[in-house]
Amino acid sequence: LHQAVAEYYRRRKAGHPMTVEDLIKVFESEWKSEGFLSREHEEQRLAAGRATLERFYELEEKHKEMPTHIEKDFSFMLENNRVLGRWDRIDVVEEHVKIIDYKSSEVRDQKEANKKTKESLQLAIYAMAYRERFGRFPDEVALRFLESDLAGSAVFTEKDLEKIRDKILEAGEGIRARDYTARPTYLACQYCAYREICPKTAYGG
Repeated sequence: LHQAVAEYYRRRKAGHPMTVEDLIKVFESEWKSEGFLSREHEEQRLAAGRATLERFYELEEKHKEMPTHIEKDFSFMLENNRVLGRWDRIDVVEEHVKIIDYKSSEVRDQKEANKKTKESLQLAIYAMAYRERFGRFPDEVALRFLESDLAGSAVFTEKDLEKIRDKILEAGEGIRARDYTARPTYLACQYCAYREICPKTAYGG
């Protein structure tokens, strides 16, 4: 889904719009048959993905807004740790900066969407990376849940990012010590593709 959405915006920005059939072809070409409980489970997820992209296409074709950056790489140093990543999408509209990350997980409640956004370690790192690259915090971060088209929103402060900084440093120390002991938590497990078959999962759904 991520690759299909990114390709949609890349082509649209370049003046080469896609059809919905083109969009689904990208999705299917990027599909990997890994991590599914059965062939039936995989077929269900394929069908859900196609339906999600059809809804996404219908909605986006009505909008004139264009992202400023798509799939933009970042890199910054935190003490002796290099943090690498990629922003899904950045919108800059009249100096208002919004970082958007796309999720395929299903969320149907706006409060839950906002909660997941505020608790997202990934988005916090994205905000930190933006500050390191551009010298300021983004004004807003968002998780857009493709299956429901809900978008959670949050704002990160310096205090929020201090906690994230400590987590990055702790992870760096563990990697250098080759300590890969599983540390399941609800937040860590809820987005993992293997949560339904992992014996260590803390995910309750």
